[in-house]
Amino acid sequence: MDCGHLYLNLVWSSDLSRLSVKALGGAYLNFSQVGSGFPLVALHGFTGDQGTWRAFGDSASKHYKLVTVDLPGHGESESPGSSDFYTMETHVSALEELLDHLELEQVAWIGYSLGGRIALGATLEISNRSAALVLESASPGISELGERAQRSEDDQALANWIEEEGVIKFVNYWEELPMWGSQKRLSKLVRKQLRSQRLQNKAIGLANSLRGMGSGAQPQYYGRLKEINVPTLLLAGAEDGKFLQIATEMHSNISNCSLEVISQSGHCIHLEQPDRFNELVFKFLKENSHHEATK
Repeated sequence: MDCGHLYLNLVWSSDLSRLSVKALGGAYLNFSQVGSGFPLVALHGFTGDQGTWRAFGDSASKHYKLVTVDLPGHGESESPGSSDFYTMETHVSALEELLDHLELEQVAWIGYSLGGRIALGATLEISNRSAALVLESASPGISELGERAQRSEDDQALANWIEEEGVIKFVNYWEELPMWGSQKRLSKLVRKQLRSQRLQNKAIGLANSLRGMGSGAQPQYYGRLKEINVPTLLLAGAEDGKFLQIATEMHSNISNCSLEVISQSGHCIHLEQPDRFNELVFKFLKENSHHEATK
Protein backbone atom coordinates (compact mmCIF):
# COMPACT_ATOMS: atom_id res chain seq x y z
CA MET A 1 0.00 0.00 0.00
CA ASP A 2 1.16 3.52 -0.79
CA CYS A 3 0.47 5.05 2.62
CA GLY A 4 1.45 8.50 1.41
CA HIS A 5 -1.17 8.39 -1.32
CA LEU A 6 -3.81 7.15 1.12
CA TYR A 7 -3.08 9.80 3.72
CA LEU A 8 -3.03 12.66 1.23
CA ASN A 9 -6.13 11.90 -0.81
CA LEU A 10 -8.70 10.81 1.74
CA VAL A 11 -11.99 12.61 1.41
CA TRP A 12 -12.92 13.72 4.91
CA SER A 13 -16.35 15.33 4.93
CA SER A 14 -17.45 16.06 8.49
CA ASP A 15 -19.58 18.35 10.58
CA LEU A 16 -17.04 20.53 12.41
CA SER A 17 -18.27 22.07 15.64
CA ARG A 18 -17.11 23.70 18.86
CA LEU A 19 -18.61 23.17 22.28
CA SER A 20 -18.07 25.38 25.33
CA VAL A 21 -17.44 22.84 28.09
CA LYS A 22 -18.14 23.53 31.77
CA ALA A 23 -15.60 20.93 32.90
CA LEU A 24 -12.92 22.90 31.04
CA GLY A 25 -13.89 26.21 32.62
CA GLY A 26 -15.88 27.19 29.54
CA ALA A 27 -13.01 26.49 27.12
CA TYR A 28 -13.99 25.23 23.70
CA LEU A 29 -13.70 21.60 22.66
CA ASN A 30 -13.38 21.11 18.91
CA PHE A 31 -15.04 17.99 17.51
CA SER A 32 -16.53 16.55 14.36
CA GLN A 33 -19.11 13.94 13.54
CA VAL A 34 -19.62 12.07 10.31
CA GLY A 35 -21.73 9.15 9.15
CA SER A 36 -24.68 7.50 10.84
CA GLY A 37 -25.38 4.35 12.83
CA PHE A 38 -23.95 3.11 16.09
CA PRO A 39 -21.78 5.91 17.57
CA LEU A 40 -18.03 5.62 17.96
CA VAL A 41 -15.90 8.19 19.79
CA ALA A 42 -12.25 8.17 18.72
CA LEU A 43 -9.55 9.87 20.81
CA HIS A 44 -6.08 10.70 19.49
CA GLY A 45 -2.67 10.51 21.16
CA PHE A 46 -0.34 13.12 22.64
CA THR A 47 0.68 15.77 20.05
CA GLY A 48 -2.10 14.55 17.74
CA ASP A 49 -5.52 15.86 16.76
CA GLN A 50 -8.72 14.44 15.34
CA GLY A 51 -7.10 14.23 11.90
CA THR A 52 -5.36 11.15 13.32
CA TRP A 53 -8.49 9.22 12.33
CA ARG A 54 -8.83 10.27 8.68
CA ALA A 55 -7.89 6.87 7.26
CA PHE A 56 -10.11 5.08 9.76
CA GLY A 57 -12.96 7.55 9.43
CA ASP A 58 -13.20 7.25 5.65
CA SER A 59 -14.32 3.64 6.11
CA ALA A 60 -16.01 3.88 9.51
CA SER A 61 -18.37 6.64 8.43
CA LYS A 62 -19.98 4.29 5.90
CA HIS A 63 -21.52 2.22 8.70
CA TYR A 64 -21.17 4.18 11.94
CA LYS A 65 -21.52 7.66 13.37
CA LEU A 66 -17.93 8.62 14.08
CA VAL A 67 -17.23 11.40 16.56
CA THR A 68 -13.66 12.66 16.78
CA VAL A 69 -12.33 15.19 19.25
CA ASP A 70 -9.34 17.50 19.57
CA LEU A 71 -8.39 16.80 23.19
CA PRO A 72 -7.80 19.84 25.43
CA GLY A 73 -4.52 21.50 24.53
CA HIS A 74 -4.44 19.88 21.09
CA GLY A 75 -5.51 20.82 17.59
CA GLU A 76 -8.25 23.44 17.38
CA SER A 77 -9.51 22.92 20.93
CA GLU A 78 -8.58 25.61 23.41
CA SER A 79 -5.61 25.34 25.73
CA PRO A 80 -6.65 26.47 29.24
CA GLY A 81 -3.84 28.09 31.20
CA SER A 82 -4.19 25.88 34.28
CA SER A 83 -3.17 22.21 34.32
CA ASP A 84 -6.22 21.63 36.57
CA PHE A 85 -8.26 21.47 33.35
CA TYR A 86 -6.19 18.59 31.93
CA THR A 87 -6.80 15.87 34.50
CA MET A 88 -8.49 12.54 33.85
CA GLU A 89 -11.54 13.78 35.74
CA THR A 90 -11.91 16.87 33.55
CA HIS A 91 -11.34 14.92 30.33
CA VAL A 92 -14.00 12.38 31.23
CA SER A 93 -16.43 15.09 32.38
CA ALA A 94 -15.84 17.03 29.17
CA LEU A 95 -16.54 13.94 27.09
CA GLU A 96 -19.71 13.28 29.06
CA GLU A 97 -20.86 16.83 28.29
CA LEU A 98 -20.13 16.17 24.63
CA LEU A 99 -22.20 12.97 24.67
CA ASP A 100 -25.05 14.88 26.30
CA HIS A 101 -24.76 17.62 23.67
CA LEU A 102 -24.89 15.06 20.84
CA GLU A 103 -27.66 13.10 22.60
CA LEU A 104 -25.64 9.89 22.57
CA GLU A 105 -26.66 7.52 25.33
CA GLN A 106 -23.97 4.89 24.73
CA VAL A 107 -20.87 4.79 22.54
CA ALA A 108 -17.97 2.57 21.67
CA TRP A 109 -14.70 4.23 22.72
CA ILE A 110 -11.62 3.98 20.49
CA GLY A 111 -8.45 5.41 21.98
CA TYR A 112 -4.84 5.60 20.86
CA SER A 113 -2.02 6.07 23.41
CA LEU A 114 -3.03 9.15 25.49
CA GLY A 115 -6.50 8.83 23.98
CA GLY A 116 -6.53 5.19 25.01
CA ARG A 117 -5.84 6.08 28.62
CA ILE A 118 -8.72 8.56 28.50
CA ALA A 119 -11.02 6.04 26.77
CA LEU A 120 -10.20 3.57 29.53
CA GLY A 121 -10.97 6.20 32.15
CA ALA A 122 -14.29 7.02 30.47
CA THR A 123 -15.23 3.34 30.33
CA LEU A 124 -14.65 3.03 34.06
CA GLU A 125 -15.94 6.40 35.28
CA ILE A 126 -19.06 6.71 33.09
CA SER A 127 -19.70 3.03 32.53
CA ASN A 128 -23.38 3.64 31.80
CA ARG A 129 -22.36 5.50 28.60
CA SER A 130 -19.94 2.81 27.44
CA ALA A 131 -20.85 -0.08 25.13
CA ALA A 132 -17.45 -1.27 23.90
CA LEU A 133 -13.78 -0.33 24.17
CA VAL A 134 -10.88 -0.42 21.71
CA LEU A 135 -7.44 0.43 23.10
CA GLU A 136 -4.48 0.93 20.76
CA SER A 137 -1.02 1.14 22.34
CA ALA A 138 -2.53 2.27 25.64
CA SER A 139 -1.84 1.73 29.33
CA PRO A 140 -3.80 1.92 32.60
CA GLY A 141 -1.18 4.25 34.09
CA ILE A 142 1.75 3.36 36.32
CA SER A 143 1.10 1.20 39.37
CA GLU A 144 4.45 1.37 41.23
CA LEU A 145 4.58 4.45 43.45
CA GLY A 146 8.27 5.23 42.97
CA GLU A 147 8.00 4.90 39.22
CA ARG A 148 4.86 7.07 39.20
CA ALA A 149 6.62 9.81 41.14
CA GLN A 150 9.67 9.73 38.86
CA ARG A 151 7.55 9.82 35.70
CA SER A 152 5.52 12.72 37.05
CA GLU A 153 8.72 14.61 37.87
CA ASP A 154 10.13 13.90 34.40
CA ASP A 155 6.92 15.06 32.72
CA GLN A 156 6.90 18.25 34.77
CA ALA A 157 10.45 18.98 33.66
CA LEU A 158 9.60 18.26 30.02
CA ALA A 159 6.51 20.48 30.26
CA ASN A 160 8.63 23.36 31.55
CA TRP A 161 11.13 22.80 28.75
CA ILE A 162 8.39 22.88 26.10
CA GLU A 163 7.19 26.26 27.38
CA GLU A 164 10.74 27.62 27.49
CA GLU A 165 11.98 26.30 24.14
CA GLY A 166 8.81 26.12 22.05
CA VAL A 167 7.00 23.56 19.94
CA ILE A 168 9.57 23.23 17.13
CA LYS A 169 12.40 22.17 19.43
CA PHE A 170 10.07 19.83 21.27
CA VAL A 171 8.84 18.15 18.07
CA ASN A 172 12.45 17.74 16.93
CA TYR A 173 13.16 15.94 20.21
CA TRP A 174 9.88 13.96 20.17
CA GLU A 175 10.38 12.59 16.67
CA GLU A 176 13.77 11.11 17.58
CA LEU A 177 12.48 9.02 20.49
CA PRO A 178 13.11 5.28 19.97
CA MET A 179 9.38 4.48 20.18
CA TRP A 180 8.89 6.14 16.78
CA GLY A 181 11.67 4.19 15.05
CA SER A 182 9.24 2.02 13.09
CA GLN A 183 7.69 5.14 11.55
CA LYS A 184 10.84 5.69 9.54
CA ARG A 185 9.39 3.09 7.15
CA LEU A 186 6.51 5.43 6.34
CA SER A 187 6.73 7.46 3.16
CA LYS A 188 8.43 10.85 3.31
CA LEU A 189 5.10 12.46 2.51
CA VAL A 190 3.31 10.86 5.47
CA ARG A 191 6.15 11.74 7.84
CA LYS A 192 6.11 15.32 6.56
CA GLN A 193 2.35 15.57 7.13
CA LEU A 194 2.66 14.04 10.58
CA ARG A 195 5.35 16.54 11.54
CA SER A 196 3.29 19.43 10.15
CA GLN A 197 0.32 18.37 12.27
CA ARG A 198 2.43 18.08 15.43
CA LEU A 199 3.81 21.57 14.86
CA GLN A 200 0.29 23.03 14.87
CA ASN A 201 0.00 22.44 18.61
CA LYS A 202 0.52 25.15 21.22
CA ALA A 203 3.32 24.95 23.79
CA ILE A 204 0.98 25.70 26.71
CA GLY A 205 -1.43 22.98 25.59
CA LEU A 206 1.20 20.26 25.27
CA ALA A 207 2.89 21.30 28.52
CA ASN A 208 -0.33 21.24 30.53
CA SER A 209 -1.40 17.96 28.95
CA LEU A 210 1.81 16.43 30.30
CA ARG A 211 1.28 18.02 33.72
CA GLY A 212 -2.32 16.89 34.05
CA MET A 213 -2.48 13.67 32.04
CA GLY A 214 1.02 12.24 31.96
CA SER A 215 1.25 8.57 32.88
CA GLY A 216 2.54 9.49 36.32
CA ALA A 217 -0.15 12.10 36.97
CA GLN A 218 -3.27 10.25 35.88
CA PRO A 219 -5.06 7.75 38.15
CA GLN A 220 -3.64 4.27 37.79
CA TYR A 221 -6.30 1.79 36.80
CA TYR A 222 -4.53 -1.57 37.14
CA GLY A 223 -6.58 -2.38 40.23
CA ARG A 224 -9.84 -1.53 38.47
CA LEU A 225 -9.42 -3.43 35.21
CA LYS A 226 -11.65 -6.23 36.47
CA GLU A 227 -14.50 -3.68 36.71
CA ILE A 228 -14.65 -3.35 32.94
CA ASN A 229 -17.81 -5.13 31.85
CA VAL A 230 -17.95 -4.21 28.15
CA PRO A 231 -16.36 -6.07 25.21
CA THR A 232 -12.77 -4.89 24.90
CA LEU A 233 -10.20 -5.10 22.10
CA LEU A 234 -6.53 -4.46 22.82
CA LEU A 235 -4.18 -3.70 19.91
CA ALA A 236 -0.40 -3.66 20.22
CA GLY A 237 2.40 -3.42 17.67
CA ALA A 238 4.79 -6.37 17.59
CA GLU A 239 7.71 -3.89 17.52
CA ASP A 240 6.39 -1.86 20.47
CA GLY A 241 7.80 -4.03 23.26
CA LYS A 242 6.80 -1.88 26.24
CA PHE A 243 3.18 -1.51 25.22
CA LEU A 244 2.91 -5.10 24.03
CA GLN A 245 3.86 -6.17 27.56
CA ILE A 246 1.33 -3.72 29.04
CA ALA A 247 -1.40 -5.00 26.71
CA THR A 248 -0.61 -8.58 27.68
CA GLU A 249 -0.95 -7.69 31.37
CA MET A 250 -4.21 -5.86 30.74
CA HIS A 251 -5.56 -8.77 28.72
CA SER A 252 -5.15 -11.09 31.69
CA ASN A 253 -7.16 -8.73 33.92
CA ILE A 254 -10.12 -7.78 31.71
CA SER A 255 -12.95 -10.22 31.10
CA ASN A 256 -14.50 -10.44 27.62
CA CYS A 257 -11.27 -9.11 26.19
CA SER A 258 -9.23 -9.99 23.11
CA LEU A 259 -5.65 -9.03 22.28
CA GLU A 260 -4.32 -8.62 18.75
CA VAL A 261 -0.61 -8.18 18.05
CA ILE A 262 0.08 -6.48 14.72
CA SER A 263 3.22 -7.46 12.88
CA GLN A 264 5.45 -4.89 11.19
CA SER A 265 4.11 -2.15 13.41
CA GLY A 266 5.29 -0.08 16.32
CA HIS A 267 3.28 2.28 18.50
CA CYS A 268 1.01 3.90 15.88
CA ILE A 269 -0.78 0.93 14.34
CA HIS A 270 -3.56 2.89 12.62
CA LEU A 271 -0.94 4.79 10.63
CA GLU A 272 1.68 2.08 10.14
CA GLN A 273 -0.75 -0.74 9.30
CA PRO A 274 -4.06 1.01 8.50
CA ASP A 275 -5.68 -1.86 6.60
CA ARG A 276 -5.02 -4.36 9.38
CA PHE A 277 -6.15 -1.85 12.01
CA ASN A 278 -9.44 -1.25 10.18
CA GLU A 279 -10.00 -4.96 9.61
CA LEU A 280 -9.60 -5.84 13.28
CA VAL A 281 -11.61 -2.91 14.63
CA PHE A 282 -14.52 -3.38 12.23
CA LYS A 283 -14.65 -7.10 12.94
CA PHE A 284 -14.74 -6.37 16.67
CA LEU A 285 -17.40 -3.68 16.30
CA LYS A 286 -19.58 -5.86 14.09
CA GLU A 287 -19.49 -8.59 16.73
CA ASN A 288 -19.95 -6.35 19.75
CA SER A 289 -21.83 -3.16 18.91
CA HIS A 290 -25.09 -4.79 17.86
CA HIS A 291 -24.60 -3.19 14.49
CA GLU A 292 -25.58 -5.39 11.56
CA ALA A 293 -23.93 -3.58 8.68
CA THR A 294 -21.19 -5.50 6.90
CA LYS A 295 -17.82 -4.00 6.14
